Amino acid sequence: MEPTPALKIHLLSEMIRIRRIEQRCIYLYNLGRMGGFLVTSIGQESTAVAVRAVMGPQDHTISGVRGIAVALAAGVSPGSIIAELMGRSGGCCKGRGGNFSLFSPANRHWGCFPIAAAQTPIALGLSFALKYQGTPAVVFCFLGDGAMNQGVLHETLNLAGLLDIPTVFVLENNRYAMGTSNRRSSAFKDYLGRRAEAYDIAWDVAKGWEMNSLLTKLTEARERALKTSRPTVLEVE
Repeated sequence: MEPTPALKIHLLSEMIRIRRIEQRCIYLYNLGRMGGFLVTSIGQESTAVAVRAVMGPQDHTISGVRGIAVALAAGVSPGSIIAELMGRSGGCCKGRGGNFSLFSPANRHWGCFPIAAAQTPIALGLSFALKYQGTPAVVFCFLGDGAMNQGVLHETLNLAGLLDIPTVFVLENNRYAMGTSNRRSSAFKDYLGRRAEAYDIAWDVAKGWEMNSLLTKLTEARERALKTSRPTVLEVE
């Protein structure tokens, strides 16, 4: 997918906007204005905006713990997100969930989940429902490298491959799961995404800093889901 000049400007603007908002969140968090946890996606903004750029009008997103960027890219207002993080009633979830909520059904975004890989079976269930209803739509499920070691993810991938469920698993690999490197936490030879082969699922690797390639591979994964109802694991470095 070759982005137009207008799309390039939009993508860059979105990435800068997300970075500035998350930096503001860090500032408020360090002041003690936010309780609980704050998990940002600084350095990973390209993935969230690229997914939204290739999504269709009936597609959905769901994310893991690093979900602020995904919610912002989905169209959730910065004010409602910051209010949520500060526990205020004006938040997108009435201030009840904080960092681990950010649901927005109106924007077809189903929140972020703090437990590694907890969102993956939910994404699969949503994908199955869409397929069962005959809705031509795809669910983009964001997850981190730490989620690749969770048993529930492998159960999810097994069902996705077995039942032809059109889900795109977007693996954001920043090489450190909560501070533990891939080499210390995962037994693998090269790419974590290769584990998809065990479930007869197509997989690929994209570089998060090469936007054209990222858009192309996300588009290919989406088309595979729509045309053949097959899932994909796309690892984004």
